[in-house]
Amino acid sequence: MAPILGVEVEWQNMQWPAQLPGVQSGVVDALFGQVSVTEERELSIVDLIPFYKTTMSLLLPDGNPEGIGQLADACGLTIGVPVGSVQTELLEKINAEACEPNGEDAIVPAEYQGATAAISAIQAGTIDGWLDSTTSIDEAAASGVASFATAEVPESEYQAQYTGIAVGKDQPEVSLALVEALLTVIEDGTYAAIMEE
Repeated sequence: MAPILGVEVEWQNMQWPAQLPGVQSGVVDALFGQVSVTEERELSIVDLIPFYKTTMSLLLPDGNPEGIGQLADACGLTIGVPVGSVQTELLEKINAEACEPNGEDAIVPAEYQGATAAISAIQAGTIDGWLDSTTSIDEAAASGVASFATAEVPESEYQAQYTGIAVGKDQPEVSLALVEALLTVIEDGTYAAIMEE
């Protein structure tokens, strides 16, 4: 998208807790990360430009020793989640709908700044799994750091959700420019080629 916009991109790697405040304060112009598109964020925090849709998955120890096939199977276990994320809300929902009504212990969320620390915690046996977007989980599983199992959260527990580019509400011209550039790469086939890769 940068050549279409006539800009040079300077990437900054930011931990999740700093991302939305960073775009709101102008430290960064846009976030291309794992910003889930939610009505609350769109109305109150940032403009969100959806650019792909993903499900959630769990990164699990090799062999999936607890036999987790869905989040309801994790009642009584400790599952890592990104700090301040929609994943925390999802675990609360599963606790209320599946664990507590069946007399089982709740899933204990363990918040981490990012996947690297969570992956180390899985290896150390501190947590039983890491919940994140399927894209990120697949990348972590293929990283070669260690052998892991994965389990995609079924649609009955979580509907696929859009991930968006976040832009501060005080920069509507940036949002519009990004939308136009995104449409261009979709129409010329670049987007499909990138997603296929």
